[in-house]
Amino acid sequence: MAAGEPGAAAAAAAAAAALSVSAGARADALRPVVVFSVAADSVPLVAAIATLFDAYRVALLAHGVPIDSFQGFAGEIASLPGPYAEPDGAMLIAVDVEGGGGAGAAVAVAGAATPLPAGVPPRWDGRGTPVGCIALKPLKAAGGVRTCEAKRLYVRPECRGRGAARALSLAVTEFARAAGYHRMVLDTLHRLEGALPLYASLGFTACEAYCFNPMPDVVFMELWLRPRSASAGSVAVGGRDHAGGGVCTDGAGGVGGAGSNDAAGMSHPAGSGADVRADDGIRAAARAGVEAGAGAGAGAAAVGRSASAEPEPAAAAVAAGGV
Repeated sequence: MAAGEPGAAAAAAAAAAALSVSAGARADALRPVVVFSVAADSVPLVAAIATLFDAYRVALLAHGVPIDSFQGFAGEIASLPGPYAEPDGAMLIAVDVEGGGGAGAAVAVAGAATPLPAGVPPRWDGRGTPVGCIALKPLKAAGGVRTCEAKRLYVRPECRGRGAARALSLAVTEFARAAGYHRMVLDTLHRLEGALPLYASLGFTACEAYCFNPMPDVVFMELWLRPRSASAGSVAVGGRDHAGGGVCTDGAGGVGGAGSNDAAGMSHPAGSGADVRADDGIRAAARAGVEAGAGAGAGAAAVGRSASAEPEPAAAAVAAGGV
């Protein structure tokens, strides 16, 4: 076919369009993602979190997780902020600050000029495109050990690979540490392949069950936010050891605030074979996926391809924040 024929011209145009799309995708991947906190009293901004929560719910249902049957997720979305209200809880959102969309024009946030407590990301004003979320809720303390639970980590499929899941996880961990929590827990599933490498890289390890979760491949994990005493069941706080069982029950009576708490029925003794096998699986996943410890402790909430070069597994972005 001669170069001047219509078919050649169409092929050239298609190739040029493909290159343009590829260049656009690379530009999107390089745009920074910034983590903000969401004010619980701002209706349009909480609505943006609710939209992400609902997308997360749909993704879990697609993975065969009947999330509404044992966590009442739909009701949780309708009643936000619920257990995620500050100062003991948090709702964080990852935003493409250079993208369009969001809540539209800047939204007036009450008290926006008031300095935020240490560890709390800047308030989101509604500008930019929301790409992901994570939340934090308090659990009932046991033996002086303050425990919180990381929940609802989700990144939109088209926005994965930009480090948003890691940035959200780091930000919520920093929030919890600054809020005075001793320990953070979460639950996830083996079927969500990217979850275990992500959490292992942040220092989480397997722990016994702390709440009811009927899924057969559930994994419970914990991260100690403050130095833990060498003696079993205690945590060093301000130079003093406070005895504690280390396992806290959910004050809401179940994961996500619905259903009965069944920690006793699902827990395994510390150091049991189940915990050892889970830890072995987590370590293997970490070796196969994200390098353990990569980026841990970094407090930066803004990340881009240059600051977070590790791949972000799609499954981790779906539900790594706990079922």
